[in-house]
Amino acid sequence: MLFLKNKLKEDRLASDQGYAHYEYELTRRIIIPLLRKWGIDFAGKKLLDIGCALGGSTVAFWENGSKSVGVDIEARYMKGAKIFAKKKEANVSFVLTDISTKKGKEGFEKQQIIILRDVIEHVPPERRKELIV
Repeated sequence: MLFLKNKLKEDRLASDQGYAHYEYELTRRIIIPLLRKWGIDFAGKKLLDIGCALGGSTVAFWENGSKSVGVDIEARYMKGAKIFAKKKEANVSFVLTDISTKKGKEGFEKQQIIILRDVIEHVPPERRKELIV
């Protein structure tokens, strides 16, 4: 396991696609099993991955049965996310938007699962409530 941890750390720092792979493996090996342990079922659920970055987590959730959409405010991340999803032949969508605004939330009102990993610390405290309400 230590080898895998070190390999993922190296990949994460090497390139955008390395980071996408890191997100994917972290979600697949740790986050999804933990959420399943807590009783979360992904099958057929509409999942919104806020701050999806390079899409690795979005793809991993899709592989576990969810209808996944990733959103981020960084255009360069969207490009990398689409490349990663294509490599994995994943039927996911990525949207460039600021989900903390009313306009940015349009179309995402009826999600069944919302993922917000490594995001909240980047949002100014006075805007955090808008992000989740």
